[in-house]
Amino acid sequence: EKFAEDTHVERREEYLKRGKNISLKECKENIFRGTLAEFIARNTLVFNGQDISPVNVEIYLPEDKSMAPDLVCLNTGDRYHVKGALINRYEPSHLFEVWDSLIKTPKDNEYIISVSIDMGMMIGYVNACFKAKTLVDGGHIRLPRKKCEEFKAKKRAIYVDQIKNKLTPQEIWGTLLERQKKDISAKSV
Repeated sequence: EKFAEDTHVERREEYLKRGKNISLKECKENIFRGTLAEFIARNTLVFNGQDISPVNVEIYLPEDKSMAPDLVCLNTGDRYHVKGALINRYEPSHLFEVWDSLIKTPKDNEYIISVSIDMGMMIGYVNACFKAKTLVDGGHIRLPRKKCEEFKAKKRAIYVDQIKNKLTPQEIWGTLLERQKKDISAKSV
C-alpha cells in the first residue's frame, strides 16, 4: 500500500497525458491492485516449486517503462505478465495495448497470469496461467466489448471464462500443473 501511496500522483500525471481521465484515488487503487496481483501470482508460482524473481516496486520514469514481464522464473527463463481484475459479477477480463508484442508476437516462454482480487476481503486467486502464444494462435485476443471506437482502436482484450471453456487444463494452467503432476505421482508411490 505504501508503494501505491508513494507513486500515484506521478502515475496519474502520466495517465492524464495519455488521455485517461482518472482520479487520484482510482490511480492509487489501480497501483495497489496491480502490485497485489503480482504478489499473488508470485506466491502461487513459488508454491508450485518455481524460483521466481521478486516483485519489482521500483518507480520508473515514463521513458524508462517497458513491456517487460512482471515476473521471471529464474530456473527456466519463463516470463510471466500478470493481469489483475477486481472480483465482480462479470467474468475476469484483461486489456492490452494493441501494439503490445505479448499479443502480437509472443515468445514461446511468455505467459499471462490472470488474477482476481477481492479488495474488501483483501484476498485474491489465480484464474489461469495461459501461454500467450496459445491465446494468440487460437484467436482468443479480441476487440474489447466497450462500444467506444477510439478505445477499440487502441486496446485488445481477453475474456478468461470464454477462453477457459475452449482450452485443455494444460493450456489453462500452464506451468502451474507441473506441481500437481508431481504431487499426484508422489502420492501414488
